[in-house]
Amino acid sequence: MFSGRMDTMSIKDSGDTANISLTAESRLIDLERSRERRYTSEDQKIDYPNDKGLEFIADLQNQEIVWGR
Repeated sequence: MFSGRMDTMSIKDSGDTANISLTAESRLIDLERSRERRYTSEDQKIDYPNDKGLEFIADLQNQEIVWGR
């Protein structure tokens, strides 16, 4: 048994018979695809317009944090 996603399908019809060829790909192929989403406030608001959780991420890049005092 194979569990995956359909990639391409071709149909050859010769009149008396028809052949359907199907190629499938594993779900692991998604690991090779680039992602267009980022961890930004603007990107987060696409799915959750009222969420303010990522608003301060840009400010954290230049913060100096003293650890262990």
